Formats: sequence, C-alpha cells, structure tokens
Amino acid sequence: MLSLVIIGAVFAVLIYSAVTDLHKRLIYNIAPLAVLILGVVSLIALPNSAGWMAYATSFAIAVLVGCCLFFTGLMGGGDVKLYAALALHYPAAQLFDLSLATVIAGAALALVFGGVTFANATRPNAVGPVSTTDADNPLRQALKTPIPYGCAILLGHAYMFWAG
Repeated sequence: MLSLVIIGAVFAVLIYSAVTDLHKRLIYNIAPLAVLILGVVSLIALPNSAGWMAYATSFAIAVLVGCCLFFTGLMGGGDVKLYAALALHYPAAQLFDLSLATVIAGAALALVFGGVTFANATRPNAVGPVSTTDADNPLRQALKTPIPYGCAILLGHAYMFWAG
C-alpha cells in the first residue's frame, strides 16, 4: 500500500513540475524536495533487492552529471535538482535507462518547441520578441528555444514505470 502511495505521489509531483515548467519555465524547489523525501521514505520503509547503496549511487551520479550540465548551461537548476531527486528512486543499474528515456523525450520536445519557434520566425510578418542578432536567422532562434525539461523528466519516468 505504501509503495502505491509513493508511486502516485511521485507522479503527482512530476506532473505538477512539468506543468509549471511548461507554463513558467520554472520548477519550484518544493518539487525536487518532495521527490527526494519520497525517495528516502521509500528506501527506509520499503524492502528493495538492490540495497540502499545502489540508490545512493544513482543519486550521486545524477548530482555530479547534473552539476556539469548546469554549469555548461545545458540544463537548468530546477531540472537538475528534480532529476537528481528522481534518480534516488532508481538503483544504479537502471540509471542509464532512465537517462536515455529522459534524453529521448527531451530531444522530442526540442524538435517540437524548436520547430514551432522556427515556423513562427519564418512566417511572413512574424511579430515577437526577437533580438537583433537573431532576427535574420530563424534557425538560430529555434536552436535557442528553451525546453521545459520537467516534461522530459516526467516522460522518462513514465516510460521506466510502464516498461517495468
């Protein structure tokens, strides 16, 4: 019963994060904190076959890689915190699969959001906040489109849940 509550709560928090990231390009700090607390509760209260070190290793790897992505400007701070907190729910053996599913979802989102930006920038009489350096280059505008990676994290987790 507790495992179902934790699973449902994690999905609820991830959906909330995806929605706020989609609308405001912001993941509130309460979301990664809630996912982290749910992960700790899960490790303490529920039996697992991998052992707590496998889950702690996933968390540590996600924090290290996430910090590198943040400092290079490839990922936002909220995205890094949310992904690292979610990684605590997976043993190290499944971290690559979670990462791959999340990256594929992120790439799909990048194509959609970049495509919409490109289409809007190339339509006749397009109006919008465009910097003077990018005004003549719709492709550059599309490549600079911010991606709501909270949505990709939700989709990656959903894939892992339904894939088993």
